[in-house]
Amino acid sequence: MAETSDILEAFSALTQEGTPSALATVVRVSGSSYRRPGARLLAAADGRSWGSISGGCLERDVLRKLRNLTAPILVRYDTSDDDTAAPGVALGCQGLIDIFLEPLTAESPGPILFLRRAQVDRQSTRVATIVSSSDSNYPVAVRLPFTGGGEGILFEAFRCIQTTSYLETTSFSAFVEHFAPPQRLILFGSGPDLRPVIALAQSLGWHVTVVTSQLSPALNNADEVCRSTDDEPLAGVTIPDDAAVVLMTHNYARDLQIAPHLLNRPLKYLGILGPRRRAERLVLESRGIPADALSRIHAPVGLDLGADTPESIALSIIAEVQAVSSGRRQMSLRDRTGPIYPDTHIASAKPYAPNSCPLSA
Repeated sequence: MAETSDILEAFSALTQEGTPSALATVVRVSGSSYRRPGARLLAAADGRSWGSISGGCLERDVLRKLRNLTAPILVRYDTSDDDTAAPGVALGCQGLIDIFLEPLTAESPGPILFLRRAQVDRQSTRVATIVSSSDSNYPVAVRLPFTGGGEGILFEAFRCIQTTSYLETTSFSAFVEHFAPPQRLILFGSGPDLRPVIALAQSLGWHVTVVTSQLSPALNNADEVCRSTDDEPLAGVTIPDDAAVVLMTHNYARDLQIAPHLLNRPLKYLGILGPRRRAERLVLESRGIPADALSRIHAPVGLDLGADTPESIALSIIAEVQAVSSGRRQMSLRDRTGPIYPDTHIASAKPYAPNSCPLSA
């Protein structure tokens, strides 16, 4: 997310200034909440802040706590109870929200290290953070990177958990989080209609690569631009399977050169600008392409939003990529029969001997 970049940049600046800071992280939600586990708010001692942990109803009270914070604590907000609401907390969300507060320093940066690894180095890591403990052998704020094997605290529980979650035992509670790199969006083309797609994707914190045979001012804001040729239509670009790819060349012959390199790949998302019959023709004229390739192509690209301008078409494309990447069927939220987000999973795990726990990052 762009929010993550803001937090990373702010923390770097604060440490250089020598300004104390503290971080709030949503670690558990039950019921309704504007933000989900993993949402963060960074606060400086002078009152500045970056990020958010709600739609504004919790920030005032959380910032007050962060300014006076000397040690990590876990706090709970019940937005369904008018009688127990903290001052400055607007109610109505009907949820329980647990937020972990911790002071940060250059020597003890909390999750900043893993955020930076994901955002800058594109390293994916699962990490458990002990957020409460009744046993001094399990210190609060200790972070345990999870690799999926080995012996020690939480590993048995980890094997049961595949996504961001919260697990409890009689001795401690740990927030398990997946620090994943930003969504990669790879665009083929050079026209001015790429500009709003690039801008909107970057506003979400995505990494945007443009592959083009013709440089243009529309591409100046892309994170990366790869110059291709007729002989090498994918020159200089690496396309991971978890990337979203959109062909926007407005050139059928060019798309016919590129498509065979993509249609045999298990890409997360492949969209092609233009009518369905154009995509059908691309598949028919591409050699060595499986018969089911057409079912994996999003063409015409984008959601049916009534888009008819470059900006609204960009919104349509980015919205479809977001939905597909999240495994969601494109529909209005009012038509969902269940909650927008599932409650955070709670799993039980027996305590382990303290000396078997690798208490280090």
